[in-house]
Amino acid sequence: MKRVLIVSGIPWSHSNRGIDLITELFVEERFYVEHLVFPQYFTYKNKWNSFKIEENLENFRQIFSQNSIPFDDNHMFWLPKFLKKPIFMSHLRSVRNVDFNKFDIIVIESGKSVLLCDALPEEVFVIYRQSDPVWIMYKDNVMKDYEKKVYERANIILAPRLKIGLKVPDELQSKVRIWENGFNVPKVADYKNPYTENGKKRAVYLGYTPIHPETLEVVAWKNQDCEFHIIGNCISKASMVSILKRHKNVIFHGNLPADKYLGYIKYADFAFVPYAKIGALEYIGLNSKFLLFMFFGLPIVSYSVGAIDDNYGIFFANNLQDFSEKIEFVKKLGKTQYSIDWEYYSSEGRKSELKQILLNYDEIWDL
Repeated sequence: MKRVLIVSGIPWSHSNRGIDLITELFVEERFYVEHLVFPQYFTYKNKWNSFKIEENLENFRQIFSQNSIPFDDNHMFWLPKFLKKPIFMSHLRSVRNVDFNKFDIIVIESGKSVLLCDALPEEVFVIYRQSDPVWIMYKDNVMKDYEKKVYERANIILAPRLKIGLKVPDELQSKVRIWENGFNVPKVADYKNPYTENGKKRAVYLGYTPIHPETLEVVAWKNQDCEFHIIGNCISKASMVSILKRHKNVIFHGNLPADKYLGYIKYADFAFVPYAKIGALEYIGLNSKFLLFMFFGLPIVSYSVGAIDDNYGIFFANNLQDFSEKIEFVKKLGKTQYSIDWEYYSSEGRKSELKQILLNYDEIWDL
């Protein structure tokens, strides 16, 4: 039985995230899997309490890195290298409890996991899952340099769409495999309605991509007949506190596992995606967020993104006024039926395609 280490910033759960589907595939294929949650900060106390694994899996273990010095890209990217070096070194020291040499395969998720590049043994087969590229999501140039080192070290680079895969340097393109995001809806269909009945329409956002605080404030103020539910850490604490003081119809839920957030999506009236104006928008496509909203038939208002055309029936807005006007329209709509190949985008479809990609590598399988 080959041993796999999967490094992610969030504990494993049955979610629609690509790294969670990768974990599921290796567990189902009877690899021994350890899922390392990295990094951990002092501020994370009790953060993961809601991520409970109900199954008692013999070939799966969830482990956590030790505490390291926090690094907040938004506020610390400008620090000189000599000050950032001890911070990043503390991240490396935080995994002294992990024996990387005992694994045959290591899967690194994009994000702060790239800081572990120098800890990867030379003989280990490395898969880099580039769901949200560091070069898009981070301001810090040192972090971007670490991602380039992971490109060079990886045996496979799994990109979610061609537009992102093509950004890998030409000399490393042979490592790139396109594996699209999907969605994972558990077979249990009786999700409980988490909303309190108060006669208001419910709007939901799910994700970690930063959202635009001003847009949230404007639509909340103009639509007092709606509640706006935000799931995922996608806004600064300062903006959150400010919004909560002024808008009683905005609710922040923080990170939730799939068995908790699916009810909020199923029983919502519409979805809204008020992305902040970041460079990432050019590379966002039909991701798991949009697919989940579509699966449950929610009308969707979103700021325009670069890798989805208008054929899917999403209401794309180009500015705040346009976004607000589209909210006024979709809140009056009922459920929407989308023309999507659900089998292809389902968790089983995504795992099946991933297995076909990985079967090309003898280093992964005991044949």
